[in-house]
This record gives sequence, C-alpha cells and structure tokens, in this order.
Amino acid sequence: TMALEHTAATQRPDTQKMEDPHRCRCQGDSVLFRRVVSVFVLFGFLSTVCVADANFLGGVIPGARVGAYLHLPAGHPWGLPRLQHVALCSDNFQGALEAGKQRARDILVGAEKFVFGACGGAAGAAVMFPVEAIKMRMQAMGSEATFDRVLRSALKHEGLAGLYQGLGSTVMAVAPEKAIMFGVNGVLRTYAKDYHDERGMLPLPLEFAIGGLAGAGQVLFSSPKEMIMIQMQMASQQAGTGVLPIANNPLIHIRRLGLANMYRGVSATLLRDVPFAAFYFAAYSRIRLAMQGERDRLNFGETLLAATAAALPAAFLTTPADVLKTRLQAAAGQRGVPSTLPAVASHIFKTEGLRGFFVGAPIRVGLKAPTLGVALVVVEVLTRLTHGEV
Repeated sequence: TMALEHTAATQRPDTQKMEDPHRCRCQGDSVLFRRVVSVFVLFGFLSTVCVADANFLGGVIPGARVGAYLHLPAGHPWGLPRLQHVALCSDNFQGALEAGKQRARDILVGAEKFVFGACGGAAGAAVMFPVEAIKMRMQAMGSEATFDRVLRSALKHEGLAGLYQGLGSTVMAVAPEKAIMFGVNGVLRTYAKDYHDERGMLPLPLEFAIGGLAGAGQVLFSSPKEMIMIQMQMASQQAGTGVLPIANNPLIHIRRLGLANMYRGVSATLLRDVPFAAFYFAAYSRIRLAMQGERDRLNFGETLLAATAAALPAAFLTTPADVLKTRLQAAAGQRGVPSTLPAVASHIFKTEGLRGFFVGAPIRVGLKAPTLGVALVVVEVLTRLTHGEV
C-alpha cells in the first residue's frame, strides 16, 4: 500500500510549478495595457498643466481663467492633448531651461564676488599689517603716543617680528570679512541695476544704503578679528611682564577672554564700518566714472588710484569710532576701566579732549586707503582673468 501511494505521489503533476500559458499571456497583456494607459494619463496631465500659462491661454483655449491651476471652459475636449498643446509645452520647457541657466549664471557671478573679495582683502591686509599694528598701539596708548616712538620701541624690544604678531589670524579673518563687504555690495548693486541712470550711476541714497549693509555684514568677522589682533599686539608690547611668546597666540586669548568678549566693542565697530563702507563705495563709483570718461574701464593703476582716493575721506571721518573700538577692546578682561561706549567716550573727552578721538588719524588714513586700493585691484585682476578680459 505504501509503495502504491509513493508511485501515485511521484506521478501527480505539481500544480504549483505548472502554469497555464494562456493565463500567463493574459496577465502580461493586462500589465502592458495598464502601463500604456498610465503613460497616456500622465502625458495628458502634464500637457494640460503646460497650457495653463497666461501668455497663451487666451489664444489656445478661449474663455479659460488664469490662476494657479487650469480651469477648462465648458465643452473642452477631454481626450488626448492636441498637437499645439504639446508644442506649447515644449516651448515653455525651453523657456524654463533658459531661465534656469540665467539664474545659475547670476548665482555664480555673485559667488565670484565673494571669493574675489576674500582674496583681495587678505592681500591688502598682509601688505599693510605692520602699519595697522602701530596704529592700534598708538590708539591704545593715548594721545601722547607718536608713530616714531611706537615704531622704535617695537623694533628695540621685539624686533620686526613683533609687528607681525597676529598676522595669521588677521588674514584668516579678513578673508571672510572682505568677502562679505565686497560680495554683498556687488550682489546688491546687481539687483539694483534697474535704478541706474544714463551714466550707469545709482541714486546716492541707494548707494549709501547698499554700502552700509555691506559694512554691517562684515562686522560679524571684523570685530573678533580685531579683538584678537589688539590683544596680541598689547601682549607683545608688554616686555618684561612675563608674557611668553609661546603663550601669545589666538587660542590663548580666546580661552582667556571667552567668546562673549570677542564681540566687545561691537557697537563702536558698527559705528565705524557702516558709514565707512557707505561713503567708500559711493565715492569710488563716482571717482571711477569721472576718471573713466568715454572709455569702457580703467587700467589697474587708475583703479588703484581711484580706490585709494575714495578711502581717504571715509577713513578720516570714521576715526573717532575706530578709537572708541580700540579702547574698548584693549581693556577687555581688565578691571576698573570704562567698559561701555558712552563711558569710554566721556573718559577720552575729559582726559584728552577732542584730540583724543583722532589719535592715529593720519596713520589710519594712510593705512586704510592703500589697503582697500590693493584689495580692489586684486578683485579687478581676478575678475578680468576669469572672464578673459586681460
């Protein structure tokens, strides 16, 4: 009996493995049919969306209402999209593609302004760093300090290397600082191109506003950068006070002061950088236009001259705010010294008079002007090299 059951089991067809060929073919045809229908439905939907454009609704579908979606009028054929619909959809796609390319070009040009501004700012800061160090020491010491006295003292006690204390951190911070300053100014001017007059000039109030925004943006980096620089310069100047050169580095001062003190004096920094950038960019655009005349652009020497000349009045007029900023930062971490902007301003006026607000003014003017001149020339050189205009 068991042998017969085994024989019957081996001879029974496996219904799970055997498939009806007609049934399989029918299932395949059904899947294919559903896919074809899905493609036609999707194609019809996309074509309907494409024709819902205000530029051609009146001509293609009379009576259609323009809105976020296409509202088809009564009697519209609900079949497959017409050939003119498909052509219009293709035109829209091409237009969108061109608009996307233009948008990408605008983004790249804006990014280019930020990158070139960073390079120019770093170059200008590195070239003029020793003069900046002397100016900061003069402002921290008061109205009795002179350029010759500070320079001789630095060379005698510290050597030339002492004037370069903080160079690395300064250049690293100047790069993003000037990237924001030049980048924001360039991008906002591009967006304001519709307001140019026949000479290519923006209205003066608008130029002041754009430059002021550029100056306000750079404070994010300029305030902590100058705090570290002034602390390193003051520590280097204190010969014989036990300050070891190995301890005079940015990280030591950041840990000693804390992150909160990195923005000490930020109000004075804003009071200096916002009007400076507003005056500077407005003056540069007008000086450049006057020097350019009927030509398309200035050469590099003329660009350096125009950029340097534009910074002269801006640097002088913002010197009092620069003095206040330096005093506030030099006193960071100290006790018993004025620690607010009004208190420092009152102390300077009582002890030094009006002259105290202009300590180091000639040095600041002579420093700031060529620094920005070098920065703008570097930006111009990089721009022309990138666009093949050299």
